[in-house]
Amino acid sequence: MCAVLLGGIVLLAGLLLRKPKPALIAPLEPKEEPVMAEASRIDPASNTLFATLSHELRTPLNGLLGVAQLMQEELPSENGVAIEGCARHMMAVIGTMVNLSKIQSDWNDLPEYREWVSLHDLMEQIKKDLIFRADLRGLKFELSHQDKSLRLRGDSDHLRAIIENTLLGSIESVSLVNIPTEKKVLQVSWRTDGADVKVDIVNPCEETSQERQQEIQKVFLMTTGANHKRIKMEYLYWAVSSALLERYNGIMHATPDDAGGVHTQLSFEMEQMQASASSELPVGG
Repeated sequence: MCAVLLGGIVLLAGLLLRKPKPALIAPLEPKEEPVMAEASRIDPASNTLFATLSHELRTPLNGLLGVAQLMQEELPSENGVAIEGCARHMMAVIGTMVNLSKIQSDWNDLPEYREWVSLHDLMEQIKKDLIFRADLRGLKFELSHQDKSLRLRGDSDHLRAIIENTLLGSIESVSLVNIPTEKKVLQVSWRTDGADVKVDIVNPCEETSQERQQEIQKVFLMTTGANHKRIKMEYLYWAVSSALLERYNGIMHATPDDAGGVHTQLSFEMEQMQASASSELPVGG
């Protein structure tokens, strides 16, 4: 059922995100030029229609998430985990479509709300939300932190979208066919040297694709009718990450890992501070 609904949403996105100019080149190599050219404009009516539909879809899904969480609190079960996981999957797809639409239509005026964000807490929440998806593809999500005190000053929605969509793309790219009985470890870690923030993702089940950059670029060339072709969901996730990274002088660099699989590194700039042991919010947060 999840697959049918997802297919419908992706098809809807293809109908609504129509005829943009070439706008994005995915930053997979450190030496590449900036990834986002002049933001393309989509049909405002189509954009409004998609925003309305996405809102109508999110409302029942949020209700479903709430019910699933209550079920888990009262009587934990595998079915409850599956329901919550599917609902989060759908929310992630809708969120990605909305972000793509915003990036295309409002790139020069993209909202940005600066606040102090705990990277430790954000990464833990992302792990909690994606652990079910990783498990379906035979991956055990393991997360390690440099510390618990780092705070980044930026838009928390942007930061979450950059990291979560990169992870979603990596997980989604793993085939559901011939999943090994013994789970392999999806290693996720982050660190900072005081200037750049780096997030490392090592997925032993992901395969290197020579067409990855070109496929990400095609996301912003989606058209309708005879020219429409289904784009794999992982490229939509990576397109959002790639575009938002540029706002923070960032890049996404994917290379084959020595032990097998793919090592993806995110590198970006954001104002930083180390929080004290106090539970009080940082000044200006």
